[in-house]
Amino acid sequence: TKLKDEMARLREDQQGSRDQIELLIDDLEIHLQTGKTQNWPAEMTTRMREEIEQFETEHPQVTGILNNIIVTLGNIGI
Repeated sequence: TKLKDEMARLREDQQGSRDQIELLIDDLEIHLQTGKTQNWPAEMTTRMREEIEQFETEHPQVTGILNNIIVTLGNIGI
């Protein structure tokens, strides 16, 4: 929810950034809803890390939230 709220704050000229993160969010939600966390694809973690690197300076709030998601997933063994 925090990530989606922050996404809503992105400016119109940041639509490309918004689209990339929304795709990642959609994939993440689908994967978690299906309960396939044991087979968490490595590319999901890689994609999240790449998004973090890309948005670090331009979108620090989004970056912080994505970092929190990665840590939380790691803490629950995903």
